[in-house]
Amino acid sequence: MSNTSLALHRRLAIRGPIAIAVCGLVALLAGFAFGQSVKEEPPYLLPSFDRSGLCGGRTHAIAVKPGRDSDIVISTEWGGLWKTSDGGAHWRDLTNLRALWAKDVAYAEGDTLIATVQGTNKVVDDSGIWVSPDGGDSWRPTEFGWHGPANGISVAPDNRRKIYVATDFGVATSTDNGNNWTNTHVDGWPHSIVALDHNRAVVLSQTGVYRITPDGTWDNVRPGNFVYGDGFKQVDAWAGMIFIL
Repeated sequence: MSNTSLALHRRLAIRGPIAIAVCGLVALLAGFAFGQSVKEEPPYLLPSFDRSGLCGGRTHAIAVKPGRDSDIVISTEWGGLWKTSDGGAHWRDLTNLRALWAKDVAYAEGDTLIATVQGTNKVVDDSGIWVSPDGGDSWRPTEFGWHGPANGISVAPDNRRKIYVATDFGVATSTDNGNNWTNTHVDGWPHSIVALDHNRAVVLSQTGVYRITPDGTWDNVRPGNFVYGDGFKQVDAWAGMIFIL
């Protein structure tokens, strides 16, 4: 049996409207689903990148502004955030965010950017959730009773003012475009989250897959040992299904 078949047959059924599939490579699933052949390509840099000064270690996330795909922001492991406003021809470091290890970044409504920062060995710990109302020119940390590393971000597809963030302490939620936040405890170090329509969301932690309930708590719908370091790094949604990658 091919790797693609193995990935597709490792599907876990869950009662309710959401099915969860565990797979190794999302690229294999996407290629199979669309009837396309899958070919691995080595990484490469466009020639213009050689002159851009784009530097910061591995890239963790890419955020493209809705309605303006020439505005792109990336988060890097050792270089904070970088932004291009011309589709990648030129890049600049968003130095107003005092971050070394930027974990994730996403556009909310309008020019609002949400970024998560991991802790480093700096004297001043800048870890947490940061919000920029002006596309990255200025930043402020969020305040809701705790301070520490934050991880994956997801914006509701039917309401871009609603934002979910997986943190080391649970799930942080904002319903007003990042101005105010609440945090709900979820066991097991949540590290990836996906927002769905109609106030639904799913978060991946080391102790299982949790789904938000109508009363705002999180229910473990698929208990398991989804340890980040063992390869389970992300939860995502496609075609009415949830995938653990």
